[in-house]
Amino acid sequence: MSVPPRVWSATLLSAVVIAALVACSAPGDDDLDDGPSEPTRKALSFAAVEDLGPACEDIEGGYPDAPEYVGDGPHPMAVLVNEFDTDVQFNDPDYREWKLMNNVSTGDPLDKPDSPSEVTLLACGFTRPGDDLIDKCSYKAPLGLTASIEYPLYNKHYTMVVYELHTGREVARAELDARFRQSTPTCPFTVEGNFEKIYARSLNLHLYEPFRDLVTEPAT
Repeated sequence: MSVPPRVWSATLLSAVVIAALVACSAPGDDDLDDGPSEPTRKALSFAAVEDLGPACEDIEGGYPDAPEYVGDGPHPMAVLVNEFDTDVQFNDPDYREWKLMNNVSTGDPLDKPDSPSEVTLLACGFTRPGDDLIDKCSYKAPLGLTASIEYPLYNKHYTMVVYELHTGREVARAELDARFRQSTPTCPFTVEGNFEKIYARSLNLHLYEPFRDLVTEPAT
């Protein structure tokens, strides 16, 4: 049986509409989803080397304006640690801040770079309390009291991670603690506030000396 002309006309019209819809969604159209967008380029807009701490928390993708970690050394490195001295400070995000550890100018390759634009390697120290009671620390009592005050001194752990600042790539890491290369633990110079525990500090140099070869030797 033949299809009535009016029905055939409707079928052709439907086919034309479907073809048009297919054409609208064909590859190469401006509305085609090309996949995930490129990450936003992050500018190296830090005023000083001391200000690079936030980059430790936002290192993914790196900072393309930083020098590449390639070729022979030296490769300038900034070393920042998220420090704390007491149990109260550890739990207080308003207290904890990134502190520059290699803030020296002695002519050594591991000294602080002159500006953020020279930083090739960023060493970030992530700290956490230790459970080991290792000593006691004595402090002078507040004015008007004669007796000194003693507090238990606990170990502290440092996860040191070195990144290529240009790409955000992890280059090396080390698990250290406050007793690393120290026969006698270091008490914080001063402590403030109400707290129950204090935590030993590593000497600054001991936190970045293990990475000397990354700075002085050819890039890996």
